[in-house]
Amino acid sequence: MKPPHRSEAVAPQAVEGYEIRPFAVCLFIVFATLVVYWQVQNHTFLNYDDTEYVTGNLVVKMGLTLE
Repeated sequence: MKPPHRSEAVAPQAVEGYEIRPFAVCLFIVFATLVVYWQVQNHTFLNYDDTEYVTGNLVVKMGLTLE
């Protein structure tokens, strides 16, 4: 009894235009991000707790250490 004839697996052919999809997705993400955040360019900066957590914080004033 002979084993059944097996054909070699062939990878499917690439769909034309497939290479543009990753670029289009990235372009869409950049565009959507700009649309969402464009409005904040005119907002004022709020510093409610900067003195407590940043400029007045002793740990921050010590700088980077190994501890």
